[in-house]
Amino acid sequence: MTRFLKQKPITIFFLLLTALVFMAMQLVYGSQATSSQAIYQFGGMYGLAVKAFPNQMWRLVTPIFVHIGWGHFFVNALTLYFVGQMAEEIWGSHRFLLLYVFSGVMGNAFTMWLTPETVAAGAST
Repeated sequence: MTRFLKQKPITIFFLLLTALVFMAMQLVYGSQATSSQAIYQFGGMYGLAVKAFPNQMWRLVTPIFVHIGWGHFFVNALTLYFVGQMAEEIWGSHRFLLLYVFSGVMGNAFTMWLTPETVAAGAST
Protein backbone atom coordinates (compact mmCIF):
# COMPACT_ATOMS: atom_id res chain seq x y z
CA MET A 1 0.00 0.00 0.00
CA THR A 2 2.82 2.41 0.85
CA ARG A 3 4.38 1.79 -2.54
CA PHE A 4 1.05 2.46 -4.24
CA LEU A 5 0.68 5.74 -2.32
CA LYS A 6 4.12 6.84 -3.42
CA GLN A 7 3.60 5.84 -7.05
CA LYS A 8 0.01 7.08 -7.49
CA PRO A 9 -0.45 9.94 -5.01
CA ILE A 10 -2.88 11.97 -7.13
CA THR A 11 -5.17 9.02 -7.83
CA ILE A 12 -5.29 8.23 -4.10
CA PHE A 13 -5.81 11.91 -3.21
CA PHE A 14 -8.76 12.27 -5.60
CA LEU A 15 -10.27 8.97 -4.43
CA LEU A 16 -10.03 9.99 -0.78
CA LEU A 17 -11.39 13.48 -1.44
CA THR A 18 -14.31 12.09 -3.44
CA ALA A 19 -15.07 9.52 -0.73
CA LEU A 20 -14.88 12.12 2.06
CA VAL A 21 -17.25 14.48 0.26
CA PHE A 22 -19.66 11.64 -0.47
CA MET A 23 -19.60 10.39 3.13
CA ALA A 24 -20.11 13.94 4.44
CA MET A 25 -23.17 14.30 2.20
CA GLN A 26 -24.54 11.02 3.54
CA LEU A 27 -23.96 12.09 7.15
CA VAL A 28 -25.48 15.55 6.73
CA TYR A 29 -28.40 14.73 4.45
CA GLY A 30 -29.01 11.00 4.93
CA SER A 31 -31.74 9.79 2.61
CA GLN A 32 -31.96 13.30 1.09
CA ALA A 33 -28.30 13.27 -0.03
CA THR A 34 -29.37 12.99 -3.67
CA SER A 35 -31.64 16.04 -3.51
CA SER A 36 -30.81 19.10 -5.59
CA GLN A 37 -30.45 21.09 -2.37
CA ALA A 38 -27.87 18.68 -0.93
CA ILE A 39 -25.91 18.57 -4.18
CA TYR A 40 -25.98 22.36 -4.47
CA GLN A 41 -24.98 22.89 -0.82
CA PHE A 42 -22.01 20.54 -1.22
CA GLY A 43 -20.74 22.37 -4.30
CA GLY A 44 -22.70 20.97 -7.23
CA MET A 45 -22.81 22.89 -10.49
CA TYR A 46 -25.75 25.22 -10.91
CA GLY A 47 -25.13 27.38 -13.94
CA LEU A 48 -27.70 30.04 -13.07
CA ALA A 49 -25.93 30.71 -9.76
CA VAL A 50 -22.52 30.93 -11.42
CA LYS A 51 -23.81 33.26 -14.14
CA ALA A 52 -25.64 35.50 -11.65
CA PHE A 53 -22.88 35.53 -9.04
CA PRO A 54 -19.33 35.49 -10.48
CA ASN A 55 -17.99 34.70 -6.99
CA GLN A 56 -19.51 31.21 -7.52
CA MET A 57 -16.86 30.29 -10.13
CA TRP A 58 -15.47 27.74 -7.66
CA ARG A 59 -18.45 25.63 -8.73
CA LEU A 60 -16.51 24.80 -11.88
CA VAL A 61 -14.18 22.67 -9.71
CA THR A 62 -16.18 21.35 -6.75
CA PRO A 63 -18.74 19.26 -8.67
CA ILE A 64 -15.90 16.95 -9.70
CA PHE A 65 -15.96 15.59 -6.14
CA VAL A 66 -19.73 15.60 -5.53
CA HIS A 67 -21.73 12.52 -6.55
CA ILE A 68 -25.42 11.78 -6.87
CA GLY A 69 -26.04 8.50 -5.08
CA TRP A 70 -24.14 5.30 -4.36
CA GLY A 71 -24.14 4.00 -7.93
CA HIS A 72 -22.78 7.24 -9.33
CA PHE A 73 -20.12 7.39 -6.61
CA PHE A 74 -19.13 3.74 -7.02
CA VAL A 75 -18.80 3.84 -10.83
CA ASN A 76 -16.80 7.07 -10.78
CA ALA A 77 -14.55 5.86 -7.95
CA LEU A 78 -13.92 2.54 -9.68
CA THR A 79 -13.16 4.28 -12.97
CA LEU A 80 -10.84 6.73 -11.23
CA TYR A 81 -9.08 3.87 -9.46
CA PHE A 82 -8.28 1.96 -12.65
CA VAL A 83 -8.00 4.70 -15.26
CA GLY A 84 -6.34 7.10 -12.82
CA GLN A 85 -3.54 4.64 -12.13
CA MET A 86 -2.86 4.19 -15.83
CA ALA A 87 -3.07 7.91 -16.57
CA GLU A 88 -0.82 8.81 -13.67
CA GLU A 89 1.72 6.23 -14.79
CA ILE A 90 1.66 7.41 -18.41
CA TRP A 91 1.64 11.18 -17.85
CA GLY A 92 3.04 11.48 -14.34
CA SER A 93 1.38 12.84 -11.23
CA HIS A 94 1.60 16.53 -12.09
CA ARG A 95 0.17 16.19 -15.59
CA PHE A 96 -2.54 13.80 -14.40
CA LEU A 97 -3.60 16.30 -11.74
CA LEU A 98 -3.82 19.06 -14.36
CA LEU A 99 -5.66 16.82 -16.83
CA TYR A 100 -8.18 15.62 -14.26
CA VAL A 101 -9.00 19.09 -12.96
CA PHE A 102 -8.98 20.69 -16.42
CA SER A 103 -11.31 18.00 -17.79
CA GLY A 104 -13.67 18.44 -14.86
CA VAL A 105 -13.68 22.23 -15.17
CA MET A 106 -14.35 22.04 -18.91
CA GLY A 107 -17.15 19.53 -18.39
CA ASN A 108 -18.71 21.79 -15.78
CA ALA A 109 -18.30 24.84 -18.01
CA PHE A 110 -20.21 23.05 -20.78
CA THR A 111 -22.87 21.97 -18.28
CA MET A 112 -23.19 25.57 -17.10
CA TRP A 113 -23.47 26.80 -20.67
CA LEU A 114 -25.77 24.10 -22.09
CA THR A 115 -28.04 23.37 -19.12
CA PRO A 116 -27.70 26.28 -16.68
CA GLU A 117 -30.94 25.43 -14.85
CA THR A 118 -29.74 21.94 -13.91
CA VAL A 119 -27.95 21.06 -10.67
CA ALA A 120 -25.17 18.72 -11.76
CA ALA A 121 -22.29 16.88 -10.15
CA GLY A 122 -19.72 14.17 -10.69
CA ALA A 123 -16.34 13.54 -12.21
CA SER A 124 -17.96 12.61 -15.50
CA THR A 125 -20.05 15.77 -15.88
